[in-house]
Amino acid sequence: MWRIAALEESVKLFKERYFYGCTALLACQFEGIISDIYKMQKDAGKIVSVEDFRMAYEYYNPDIKFSNSMIKRDSEKNKLLEMASETDDEFFYWIAVIGYLYKIILTSSEEMNQSDHPCRNKICHGVQLNYGTREHAVKAILMIDMTIKFGEKMKIILERDTVE
Repeated sequence: MWRIAALEESVKLFKERYFYGCTALLACQFEGIISDIYKMQKDAGKIVSVEDFRMAYEYYNPDIKFSNSMIKRDSEKNKLLEMASETDDEFFYWIAVIGYLYKIILTSSEEMNQSDHPCRNKICHGVQLNYGTREHAVKAILMIDMTIKFGEKMKIILERDTVE
């Protein structure tokens, strides 16, 4: 209920052309939406194996050697990777969506400090300051839309798996 109110208010801010407010509000809701989807997956008893996590991690981080110490279950980036390993339908679509969310939206890269994308961590930590544009706000809306659609897909997968 509260998250819906925050999302509705971000749309009002967008319509009023308050792009900083819209983008910042959505950037702050992003992690909560990921956590809600992750909780739904865990509540359904879905536990991702270390091997599945490793494969997802190495796919999105080909230049980094994986070790088990990298699995921090409270990180939104790692939650996203865990959930990504469950998508089997529309696989290439979800690979692209997760790639964008993981590598762009949740980036920690210094070169993205003033990105053309709404980088969640950069905005919420006061590093990215150029996000008061219509383009950033539209991308933030699309970021939330993709994440919610991902959650809907996860729900379908979890329901299907409980029936089988």
